[in-house]
Amino acid sequence: MAVLYCRALHCHDKQAFEVLQQLLRVAPTSVDVLDVKRLWELMEDVDLVAYDAFTRGNYNKAVLLFTKTLTLDENHRAYNASVLGSRATTYMALEQYDKAVQDCNAAS
Repeated sequence: MAVLYCRALHCHDKQAFEVLQQLLRVAPTSVDVLDVKRLWELMEDVDLVAYDAFTRGNYNKAVLLFTKTLTLDENHRAYNASVLGSRATTYMALEQYDKAVQDCNAAS
């Protein structure tokens, strides 16, 4: 039950991180807990690389990475809305306004 609660929270949420840490202390070998931990680490890693690509002006790479990020946890609407917003910003930098509008609409 706690794993489901943890999954329902955003991976960048402080409360979610605290719940995950408690779960790791109580059930350090739980496959479900470790899966959530790995997923959140992967989400964080891809986010960082995508934002770095955007910051460096490598917008095409950033779009690919943000798109990959959207596949990591397709059921997490709040997280994916944030990623869609970031990808929309990247599309705007590429002057691909139609795609930016599509992402903004999908995020809402």
